[in-house]
Amino acid sequence: MPRARRRIRSPLRILLLIALLLAALPTIIIAADLQEDTARAYDRYIRAVEARMAREEKLPDRFLHIESLPPASQRAIWLTLKDGGVWLNPMQATDENGNPIPVPHATLIHWTGDIFFPGASLDQVLGVLQDFDQFQNIYKPEIVRSQVLSHSDETYRVSFRLHKDTPWVNPTFHVDSTVSVARLDANHARICSVSTRIAQVEHAGKPDEHEDSPGHDGGYLWRFDTYWRLEARSGGVVGEWEAVTLSRDIPFLLRWLVRPFVARLARQTIRDELVATRAEVERREHARNPMPQGSNQVLPTGRGSRASSGLAASFPIPSGLPPPPGASSAFSSRSSASSRRASPL
Repeated sequence: MPRARRRIRSPLRILLLIALLLAALPTIIIAADLQEDTARAYDRYIRAVEARMAREEKLPDRFLHIESLPPASQRAIWLTLKDGGVWLNPMQATDENGNPIPVPHATLIHWTGDIFFPGASLDQVLGVLQDFDQFQNIYKPEIVRSQVLSHSDETYRVSFRLHKDTPWVNPTFHVDSTVSVARLDANHARICSVSTRIAQVEHAGKPDEHEDSPGHDGGYLWRFDTYWRLEARSGGVVGEWEAVTLSRDIPFLLRWLVRPFVARLARQTIRDELVATRAEVERREHARNPMPQGSNQVLPTGRGSRASSGLAASFPIPSGLPPPPGASSAFSSRSSASSRRASPL
């Protein structure tokens, strides 16, 4: 008899769950407002992120975030990057006491990723990351348009049109950003991109296209701030890209379903950004120095390829470190990278 009751309750639970989900679904398509306390908390969060970076950059052997990790983790990461892979990691900013900084009434996504540009110089990588007018070609289809509005010294005002396809919605955004480029010394550089205005575009590409009021829209993207840090090393350049985004809160009844998807989407975005950047650096180098006809040399081509063994072999691995731990889900091989591209803002 107890078994029969379980058989009855199971379908009822499924039906109840479906009903709850259907009741919650309308909340993800109606307008959402960016609250003032949410915006203030996000600004505090970003100040903490930038303060941590400033501390890391003051130390000669801690310029990159990965250099602050335990020795065993560092060795595993260096080996992954040398082999053409990508390292990805979720991040969390903390206050002066080491406590996580909350951002209420919103979803905050904060990830970092690292990649190695074999055989590249710092100038070559910067040449791609500063070529904002070409982002619509380098990072398509997610960047539909890109344009430099103004340029003064190493500060750029840039306008982008972004489009994102997801299983639920396919939003388009107009994003204005201020981008600051700093060549710190012969071997280090930093690029900070801060969104100054984000407007969701309704009916993009149609006669009735229009923008929603910033902060009162679908709530899919309210803030988008990113940080590139580049370090020249023997045999190439290590690039580290850190991205922080703010969007609407996920309805309680949908969190179990949506949060894993959001985490996967964030990982994929970071991975695709890194790999697309490397592919463009390699494409431009090959265009400048094409292989002679009949040459048997295999050049790296970005997606789905391995770094040239001669260049990758020169990638420095810190000496005296213990063997790497077992494979981690945070590591992504180059051959597994998606063919999709991502926004580099």
